[in-house]
Amino acid sequence: MIGRRLALSVPAALRLAVAVAILGLAGAADAAKKQPPLVPDWKQSHFEEANPAVRSVYILAVCTRIHRRQAAEALLATVPGSAEEASRLAAAVPSGWTECPIRSTRLTIHSKVLMRGAIAEAIYNGEGTKPRSAAALPLAETFQPTDRGSAPAVARWVARCAVRRTPRLAHAVVKYNPGAVGERHALLALKPTFTACLPPGERLRVSRLEFRALIAEELYRASVSLKESFAHAKS
Repeated sequence: MIGRRLALSVPAALRLAVAVAILGLAGAADAAKKQPPLVPDWKQSHFEEANPAVRSVYILAVCTRIHRRQAAEALLATVPGSAEEASRLAAAVPSGWTECPIRSTRLTIHSKVLMRGAIAEAIYNGEGTKPRSAAALPLAETFQPTDRGSAPAVARWVARCAVRRTPRLAHAVVKYNPGAVGERHALLALKPTFTACLPPGERLRVSRLEFRALIAEELYRASVSLKESFAHAKS
C-alpha cells in the first residue's frame, strides 16, 4: 500500500550471494560432466517477472532516485567493492523505516551489484535516456590480466564492452521488467557481442538478474561520460 511505513534492513556487510536466486550456475555434478557454455542462455520461468523481492528492490531504487539523488550518484561514482562504496550505499539506501511502497514489510538486500544496477537504471530510465544512434561508443580501457579468472570482473567487463560496442541493443535490455520475456530476447540478441567481448579463455558466469544490473550501470556510466551520445527526455 502506498504510504505505508515498511521496515527496510540493509546489512552493513552486504554479500554478493543474493537471496533472490542470483547465481543460477550449473550444479557441481553437471559442471563435472561438461563445461558450461561461454555465455549462459538465462532461461527461467516467466513467473520471475513478478518476483516480489526483485520488484521491491527496483521500487526502492526509484525512491532513492527521487529522495536521495545526490547520494545515489555518489554511490555510482565509487569503485565496486571499495570501502567507499559500502559507506555511500548506506547513505543512498539507509537501513530502517521507509515510505517507499514496497510490498515486503522487511527487505534484506545481499547484493551490491543488484542494488547499484537498480539505482543506475532508475536514474537512466527515469530521465528517458537512450543512445542517439546504434554506432559504437569509444572504449579506451582493456581487460586487465589481474582480473583473469574472476567471474565478477569478467562479467563487469563484458557488460561494459557490450554497452560500448552495441549501445542500442544494450539499451533494449532495460526497456523490459526484470525477468520479462522481452528482457531475455534482448539478452539473446546481444549474445554475439558478449562472446566477442569475452577475454580469451574466460566464460560468462553470472546470473541474468545481476548481469542486467551490470548492463544498466554501464549504460548509466556511458550516458554520464559520453553525454553527447545520449538523448534525455527529461533534462
